Amino acid sequence: MNPTCIRTLKSGKSESGPVAYWMSRDQRVEDNWALLFARGIALETNVPVVVVFCMHHWLLGDVRRHYEFMLKGLVEVDNVLAKKKISLFFLLGDPGKRISEFVREYGIGVLVTDFSPVRVKRQWVEKAAQGSKFHSMR
Repeated sequence: MNPTCIRTLKSGKSESGPVAYWMSRDQRVEDNWALLFARGIALETNVPVVVVFCMHHWLLGDVRRHYEFMLKGLVEVDNVLAKKKISLFFLLGDPGKRISEFVREYGIGVLVTDFSPVRVKRQWVEKAAQGSKFHSMR
């Protein structure tokens, strides 16, 4: 993994809890650098890795066909993750708030997410980064 592709948003000592990968832009298991990075941290620290996906409620008003396609894809992602013994959590609501709540509720030690140039995702990431140690992929 190229270290220049990793941006630490909130540094600190990793907690002993699981490593969570916040899946957003890269909705796949294979060839997913952020997920590989999260799994590497989990292996080094001997903790489980989980995947969390959060859909903002205002997205539900967008093109229905697009979101049906996305949700069917997430079912496939869940099936692949299950074979690797990785849990997928699906959240609904404001991602910045819900991810932060998820981190606290499940005692997440390190949170990793994929890169997104979209302003609203960057705002959600900043809000969620108020929780545990947080890495974002570039």
